[in-house]
Amino acid sequence: MNHSHYLMLDDGRLRHYDIGDYRTRLCAHLAKLERDDDFPVPVVTIVVEGGRDTITNIYNDLRANIPVVIIDVSKSKTKSDSFMKLVYEKQGSGRVADFFKHWLLYTKEFDDASKDADIA
Repeated sequence: MNHSHYLMLDDGRLRHYDIGDYRTRLCAHLAKLERDDDFPVPVVTIVVEGGRDTITNIYNDLRANIPVVIIDVSKSKTKSDSFMKLVYEKQGSGRVADFFKHWLLYTKEFDDASKDADIA
């Protein structure tokens, strides 16, 4: 194998098939292929905005030990996805980045409270 980089883009507009974790498994497989120079092919998922399948994709990638970078573009003038508006309408703009930001803050507060609690 002589490729060091693969770039896969999904804007979510075409061919909405239920492929499960196929994308994750494909990326993990490409990263494990033996190369001539013995350097691994790094794999990372970059999320900008997101849609219906984004949370599932993030979950699958994290389970496969693929790092996920979520880029917060809240300053941009793009519209939020209707699915995320339904999921997170009350506390954020409805974007995946907001969903995970609030979720991580909530779990940090919960973790901090658990550490401060008296254990009987």
